[in-house]
Amino acid sequence: MSTQIRIVPLVLPIDAPDSASFGLHLCQIEYELNPATRRLKDQESQWRRIAEIVKGTAWSSDSSSILVLPECSLPSEHVSEFCDLVLDSAPPGTLVIAGLETLSLSSLVALASRLKWVLPSEMNAQKDANIPANVALVCARSAGDPASCSRS
Repeated sequence: MSTQIRIVPLVLPIDAPDSASFGLHLCQIEYELNPATRRLKDQESQWRRIAEIVKGTAWSSDSSSILVLPECSLPSEHVSEFCDLVLDSAPPGTLVIAGLETLSLSSLVALASRLKWVLPSEMNAQKDANIPANVALVCARSAGDPASCSRS
């Protein structure tokens, strides 16, 4: 089986002056995957860990901030809660990128349907149902714009 890599371009709505500085927060989070499903073993513990990181981040008040959480860090069952948490706790000018746990393509399509996401039309969840999908969730807070949460 050949590996397909698709990068989805995404325009991020962050308004910042040309001279603005960015605070960059990179996190390394320990996690354990179930070898049979490739999903996180302890989803609730992982979600609590992620929520503590987002709440505990020292967001800068005088510059834009970027928080990056690694792949397989966010349990898919907590995507909506994650977006709400970021949009409620992060100030405008903030970008948060979190890697979702690995999902099968059919699980990703089901999640996208539930959350009203639009996926690329060439994704065929019936034909390629068991292919693993590695997805990043991007939440952006732009000054003057409503908060938004996207996927890539």
